Amino acid sequence: MRKGETFVWDETSQNALDNIKKYLLGPLLLGAPVPDKPLILYIVAQEKSIGALLAQEEEKEKERALYICFHASSASNFPLLASPT
Repeated sequence: MRKGETFVWDETSQNALDNIKKYLLGPLLLGAPVPDKPLILYIVAQEKSIGALLAQEEEKEKERALYICFHASSASNFPLLASPT
């Protein structure tokens, strides 16, 4: 939103929020690793947070999350080695 714009909360907005809450309150669907299949590691690092996701390809172009970790800090504890910009 920009300054001066009016915010309108309509039925579509409420439905989207309800769907997000339902998803977040549901069980986290983490899988068990399948032996002999390659693992995929995603890492994200920003100035005040770091996270990782370990996954494995389930089907063609589909992946299942095996492990997720995330840490956020109020201090800049994670110096960036290379800036994305």
